[in-house]
Amino acid sequence: MQPFSREKLNQLLRDHPKPQAFRELVQAVPEITDVSDCLGNALASKFILQHIDQFDGATIDVFRQWLRTFSPGDLSRWLIGCAKAGDLMALDYWLAKNRPQLKEWTEDRVGVPPGRGADASDVVQNATIYVATHIMHFRGQTEAELLAWVRETLRCRAIDLAPEYVDVAVRRWNQLYPDQPARLDGGGSFEETAAGRGVELPAA
Repeated sequence: MQPFSREKLNQLLRDHPKPQAFRELVQAVPEITDVSDCLGNALASKFILQHIDQFDGATIDVFRQWLRTFSPGDLSRWLIGCAKAGDLMALDYWLAKNRPQLKEWTEDRVGVPPGRGADASDVVQNATIYVATHIMHFRGQTEAELLAWVRETLRCRAIDLAPEYVDVAVRRWNQLYPDQPARLDGGGSFEETAAGRGVELPAA
């Protein structure tokens, strides 16, 4: 069996995001790609470095067997835990990985058609900001639970950005504070902006 060097392994893991180190690591430990597929290169290195103290083998073959003990569920729970703990790299990776399906879900399930007020990309971006600033309040532990939480956030953000909702909010503001009417894009009033866009407002 091939000799195992803990020092060499640690060096490769620290340099994992670099293409040359990644190729060398994959050649020595092909199973590393299974971890990278779930977490990306940088987070895979971080995951293994955080757990390397649990490994007490002496060969690369044993190290490869040890890596196989981590299931995709284990990697997913670790990723969500890091995100909840404030690891922006982990949260950014998860959001980037899921952004296409979140956008598609917003279009199909929330009913945000392109070109009508805020589109699905706007809603996803707005929800992403909310998730990034409130992830510490998420109580789940799995990707499925996080996905459900983000989808509910998307639904709420879509309502907040819907033209009809915004219209009602502006009208109520103007009714409550007639001496401080809302000013919209370009500095115009609600009525002026509507007229400039060719929108006929219903009677108050």
